[in-house]
Amino acid sequence: MANLSPFGPQLQYEDSAGKPAVGYRLFFFVNNSVGTKQDTYTTAAGTVANTNPIVLNALGQPANGIFFPAGQAYTIQYAPPGSDDPPNSPIWTRNDVYGVNDVTATQDQWVASGVVPTYVSATSFTLPGDQTSTFQIGRRVKTTNSGGTVYSTITASAYGALTTVTVVNDSGTLDSGLSAVSYGLLSKLNDSIPRLIFPTMPQVQKYIAGLTYANNVSDATNDIDIAAGTCIDATGVYPMTLASTLTKRSDAAWAVGTGNGWLDTGAIGNNDYYIWIIARSDTGVVDSLLSLSSTAPTMPSNYDYKRLIGWIKRSGGAIVAFHTYELAGGGIHHQWDVPTLDVNLANTLTTARRTDAVKVPLNVTTEALLNVVISDASAGSFNWICCPDQTDAAPSGTAAPLNCIEAATGVSASRQINVLTSATGTIAARSTLATVDLYAVSTMGFKWARRN
Repeated sequence: MANLSPFGPQLQYEDSAGKPAVGYRLFFFVNNSVGTKQDTYTTAAGTVANTNPIVLNALGQPANGIFFPAGQAYTIQYAPPGSDDPPNSPIWTRNDVYGVNDVTATQDQWVASGVVPTYVSATSFTLPGDQTSTFQIGRRVKTTNSGGTVYSTITASAYGALTTVTVVNDSGTLDSGLSAVSYGLLSKLNDSIPRLIFPTMPQVQKYIAGLTYANNVSDATNDIDIAAGTCIDATGVYPMTLASTLTKRSDAAWAVGTGNGWLDTGAIGNNDYYIWIIARSDTGVVDSLLSLSSTAPTMPSNYDYKRLIGWIKRSGGAIVAFHTYELAGGGIHHQWDVPTLDVNLANTLTTARRTDAVKVPLNVTTEALLNVVISDASAGSFNWICCPDQTDAAPSGTAAPLNCIEAATGVSASRQINVLTSATGTIAARSTLATVDLYAVSTMGFKWARRN
């Protein structure tokens, strides 16, 4: 019999409106015996039992891991908040549920764990019954008696509802000091019993997928198309999903729905703007909002959840043209359609550090994709371009931090480099030359994990 659970691990439960199933309950019973509860455990150690029922948290998830004893089947019921115990009207019921990858045994040869057996004789003991009625002959048994751990072999089937198990002890006898059956009484020798059925998944507070954005074809000057996708709000509680592409107008005050206004407050200008996904939990409606703020947009009435997912730049009365591409993990690669010179300086790159703004969003960490040119007619130089958060150190050809661009006398040195930007959207640069004739930087685009 395959022991993969037909129920399977669940990342998150949702209610009928698609929102986290806060307060919903998972009940665990002896297989096919609703009303007879059966423990699950918070870790593979099998020492701490979960509550039964397990009440789902604000993310619609169990707060802890859920581990099953190997070979032990369950009936599971999923019920709404405040349901009876056991629930009279569960949302669903699943029988014959085993732990994931539980390949240790068939259903009829295992017993419950954590019970204290009763000594009968030198070759037998009794213990409470469960769903198992027979044991496989020859199965190894690990028990603990006054002399320590003892391994035995089953030589006869149990009788009735698992009342007596007869064993032949490898060391001779079992005695009246028999105190406990190890966790996994009828497991294979040295086999640990707890197996994961509902693992507590990695935290999903920062989850994001899809939600790329692009200049609208019909009105590239003012409108943006936001692709379908899903993210968890900034507090890590509320999932927000755009089921289809949403078009928003930056030149109009916000109004719900595609084709409508986007701006949270004020009039549109030549500024940097931040793209938010917003939702109202009372109706489940998800939309987008444009704001000058990267931290606190002015939310429409009744909208109580938000998540920063993008950024645009407006210059010369129009949104600067770009393309975006999704990265692994939901990050975004933003590429400028027509790169411009963001730094174009003569005789100002020196032996002292300077910082310069490049075309990336502020208040978030990005990886700027830069084309750089450095040249000087009279002398060669080592040059280091880096994140301003790194130490201010002189570039070198032999000592740390070394350099990223070496320019020979009278030769333009060109490189394409990736540099992390600071919260102020700047990069730092320093040379070994007192004055460099030309220092120029053009931003091709940037990569942003969208986790901040």
